[in-house]
Amino acid sequence: MIRLSLSCGVYDRTLPLLLGLVKPEGIELEIDPIELGRSMGSPKADVYEGPIVGVMMRLARQDDVRLLPIYPKRTFFQQLVLTRADSPLHSFEELRGKRVGVLNWYQHAMGVWLRGHVQETYGVRPDQITWVTDRPNAFPMPETSRVRIEIIPSGSSLVELLAQGQIDALVHEQAHAFLRQYPGVRRLLPSHRDQQVAYFRETGCFPINHVLVVRKELVTAEPWIAGSLLTAFEESKSQALGWMHRNNAMTSVASMDDLLEDEERQFGPDPFAFGLERTGPEVERLVRYLVEQELIPASLGLAEIFADAGQS
Repeated sequence: MIRLSLSCGVYDRTLPLLLGLVKPEGIELEIDPIELGRSMGSPKADVYEGPIVGVMMRLARQDDVRLLPIYPKRTFFQQLVLTRADSPLHSFEELRGKRVGVLNWYQHAMGVWLRGHVQETYGVRPDQITWVTDRPNAFPMPETSRVRIEIIPSGSSLVELLAQGQIDALVHEQAHAFLRQYPGVRRLLPSHRDQQVAYFRETGCFPINHVLVVRKELVTAEPWIAGSLLTAFEESKSQALGWMHRNNAMTSVASMDDLLEDEERQFGPDPFAFGLERTGPEVERLVRYLVEQELIPASLGLAEIFADAGQS
C-alpha cells in the first residue's frame, strides 16, 4: 500500500472518489477537503488536476512530470464565444482581422482548441487575429512569432471591453453568466449546439481543459499507480452517471432525463472519455495545435507525455 496526496476539482464524475466511495487498488489517498465550485488542483500534491496546455508547455521544457489520461474537465468552445448583440459577426470565419479576447492568457485551452479549429476549417491563421488577454503566457512566444497579443490594463475586464465595443468577440468560460448579466451581448454562433455535435462527429474531440498530473519520479518508481488511478477514476465516473440515470432529481435541472437522452444520442454513452485507447487521437491533435501555435518548440509523443496506465 502506498500513500498519495490528491488535489482535484469537484465534479459529479470525481465525487464518488473524493467521498471515498471508490478507492484505487494499492493506494491510500490523502484528499483535499471538498470545496464546491473548485475546478483545479494544487501542484503541491503527488497527483493533481492541472491545465493541460500549461502542463504540456512545461513538459516540453522541463521533463519532471507525467500526465495520466484522466481529464476531469472538458468543454466545447462553441458555446463560450460571445459578441455584441448588434455585431454583424455570426461565424468563426468572420473573426479574421478582428480583436478577440481570451480569458486569462493566450495559452488557455479553449483558445488553443478554437484557433486550431478555425485554422483547419476556415484557413484563418492565429496571426490574422489580434488576441486580447488578461496576462502574459507562462512561457514567452518566440521572437519570430507574428501573433499579436495585447494584455489589458490591471483592473480592466474583458467582458466590459466587449460590451464597450473595444474587442469584437470574447472566448470565456463564464459566457453563460455574462449572457445574463449583459443584455448587450450574445453568442457568436446562432446554432452553437448543432455546431458542437457536428464538430464532435467530424473530429471525435470533446475539447480537453484539464488533466491529472503526477511527478515523473513517482511513476518511475511505482509505475503501477497510473493504471490503478485510471481504473478508480473510471469507476467513479461510472457510479456518478449511474446515479443520474437512476434518479433524475440528482441535479437542479428540470429536464434531466431529456438532457441525458439527448447527450447519449449526440455524443454516445460516455463523452468524458479517459484512457489513451480512446483519447490518444484527441491529445495528438492538441499537441499539433500547440506546435502550430508556437506554444511548444517541438512535437511530443504520447509516450513522452503520459505515464503508462496499461493501455496502448
